[in-house]
Amino acid sequence: MLIVGASLVLGLAVTATGLVFDLFPDLKPKPSATSEVTVDSVAVGRIDQLHGQTRITPEAKKVNKAFAASVIDIQLGNSGEKATTVTSARFDFFAVTHMLRCSGTGGGAIDYVRFPVEVPVDVKENGHRIVQATRFKVDPGRTESLAFALGPKTESYSPAWVYGFSLTLTVGTSEVVIPKAVVADVDIWEAKVLEGAAASAADPDSSDYQRQTHACFTNLLKTTERIVEEAEHLPPGWLEFAIKFRAVMEE
Repeated sequence: MLIVGASLVLGLAVTATGLVFDLFPDLKPKPSATSEVTVDSVAVGRIDQLHGQTRITPEAKKVNKAFAASVIDIQLGNSGEKATTVTSARFDFFAVTHMLRCSGTGGGAIDYVRFPVEVPVDVKENGHRIVQATRFKVDPGRTESLAFALGPKTESYSPAWVYGFSLTLTVGTSEVVIPKAVVADVDIWEAKVLEGAAASAADPDSSDYQRQTHACFTNLLKTTERIVEEAEHLPPGWLEFAIKFRAVMEE
């Protein structure tokens, strides 16, 4: 009987509470506001200009210079009712290569420029990771642009670096993943690569140097085509360049 009586009292209390909420709906507890962040679009064709300095020799005077930086631009939408913050960006690289590595270019000025995301020049083609801390707020009902500029961590700057990576953003207590993307400025180095590749393919066995050069361009072509196969987001002109690269190597 005590148990039945307790159940009866509890039932009456619950009924009374429900009646109060029916009579006074403003008193009813409201669900907590949430945020829901999605990737609306990804662009990898943007080139930003970063300000730095350069000098021809260690003894020369520094002069101001603008440096080109390849950018990934992510449009993040928040369809929730609460603002949220991107706190970190993890870059997992599947390709890091210098497109003029077979062209015999070297030397150059000493450059002083810091890229927002600095990639060491001696990383492996596959498997390197960089975690970048950030504080980027996405307000509710808004679409915001989050961009990262990548460049070499070195005193010898070159716009011929190509970076392929997947990107994982930590947003609040969850993660947002951008599949494999590639940032590069194809227009800057395309003509020089194709010219060098054609010359190496014309007479690949005339000397040890020519054989080594042709082998270098062959490996570079493999990397170029692997990027086409793996990446979901390619910069403008990359696919067309890969087709022309294959053509000159087979002539």
